[in-house]
Amino acid sequence: MSKLQKLSLAILLTLLLSLLSNTVHAGGFAAGPGKMYFNKVLRGGYAEQEIYLYNPEDRITDIEIFVEGSFADWTYFDPGKKFSIPTKGTRYIKTSIEPPADVANGVYEGTINIVSKPRRIPTIEGHGMSIETAISLKVFIEITGEQIIRYKVKNIAVQGVEEGHNIPVSITGINKGNVKVSPKVQINLHNWDKSMLIKSDNFTLGETLPTTEKTYNLNISSKDLAEGQYWANVSVFVADDIIENKLLTFDIMKKGSLTRKGELINIKTGNSWIKVGDVARVDAVFKNTGQISTNAKFRGEVYLNEILIETLQSDELEVPIGETANLTAYYTPVKPGRYTINGVVYYSGKMTYEKGTVINVSPAERLTGSVNSLDKKIVVVILLAFLLITLYLHYRTKNSGYKDDDLKSVSGKFANVENNLEKIMRDTKRMKKKMQMLKTRRF
Repeated sequence: MSKLQKLSLAILLTLLLSLLSNTVHAGGFAAGPGKMYFNKVLRGGYAEQEIYLYNPEDRITDIEIFVEGSFADWTYFDPGKKFSIPTKGTRYIKTSIEPPADVANGVYEGTINIVSKPRRIPTIEGHGMSIETAISLKVFIEITGEQIIRYKVKNIAVQGVEEGHNIPVSITGINKGNVKVSPKVQINLHNWDKSMLIKSDNFTLGETLPTTEKTYNLNISSKDLAEGQYWANVSVFVADDIIENKLLTFDIMKKGSLTRKGELINIKTGNSWIKVGDVARVDAVFKNTGQISTNAKFRGEVYLNEILIETLQSDELEVPIGETANLTAYYTPVKPGRYTINGVVYYSGKMTYEKGTVINVSPAERLTGSVNSLDKKIVVVILLAFLLITLYLHYRTKNSGYKDDDLKSVSGKFANVENNLEKIMRDTKRMKKKMQMLKTRRF
């Protein structure tokens, strides 16, 4: 087999595999997990998992999701079936299953097809092309009528505070069953040697859906509690059964004892390239590095060509000790250009250092462009046909004893014959016109 034949076979196999394979990588674009299993989902219940997406392109990629299978009508995605991923960015998409109450028990199979469409970055000539890629994730859903209650507490924490501040208690749990639950919590406060019960509080946590994890933040009043050490006995109940009990200690300190400190990590946007009319999400990433929870708010300024054109402000959020929060604001550009966003975070009467980011805005009509999937199929078919013809001709040449030079000679003769035929056809047309003119003159 010649080198050309080997190369042709390799290209042909690659094309066929790209059409028939079920991988989780396509042109660098990646998604996972390759297979998704939803086990013991209750009829009329709920289950969720995350899909991981990675965009390797140097431009924004638009994503569209299609579901194939009988469960398509009760499969949902957050933030929807159409969204975008920033340059070299990753994104986690919540996939939830909500089967109807009258669906039959059994295992349902299908696929989640994820199509990526990289946007074309505008050029001076206005030309460009984007190739779509697709990934298919296999999905298996087991539907049952059996109710399973299984809730697990992952963490309970109590923080020390200054006098006059509420005592924060956080509880993190995951619902491993297939029915939603609303755990109840009882917190008993004792003095420093646990010899006296000082107060008792009861709470009902919000609903936790199956397969989901949630953290609940509770506050206990410290009114009339003096400086010193205390103990908190925290008990968690589900369906009247105690599933977790933990004894924790904390301190109440004099006012001004705890350090209030925070850091603006960075300011980021969902997309660095957008078009006019798109809504830009701006996140100020703030971390509470102090010793007490604090309220924080982002304030920013939007500049175009070094001219201030807009101010931004986020909602105020309480940020627990050691936690990081996204303080979010939104902006919609009305003109193309390079926008600069600078801002700071205000917290506990203090202000962070300033940070900034950039958003590139393009005219709406020049931002995107893609190749139709039907056109791609036609191109693939033409390539396959060309490769098959090439292999066939080389096979005939090798087995008939002809050399490549002979083949070129024959092809040249065919070209001459074709030229002669074209000349004869032109002469025939001219002759017909002359005869028609003679007939006209006779009459």
